Amino acid sequence: MQGGLNILNAHWPGGSPRSLMIDGKVAAGFEPVAKALSAQLGRPNAGGAALCVWHRGEVVVDIWGGTRDAAGTPWTRD
Repeated sequence: MQGGLNILNAHWPGGSPRSLMIDGKVAAGFEPVAKALSAQLGRPNAGGAALCVWHRGEVVVDIWGGTRDAAGTPWTRD
């Protein structure tokens, strides 16, 4: 992602108290997408998710977070 903003292990200041750390990359201007996923994953029993967004032929969001299972295994990129 050219000119992308690396947000590895980002926690959004001013986010909800339950917002969750996410891993990945977000291009400038697409930070609200990452904030929205972080807020969703911060909800009780939310589980985990990954999200990849293409815009005009380029990946602008490639993020993941949360847990895979009840044991709390972290969600990973793949």
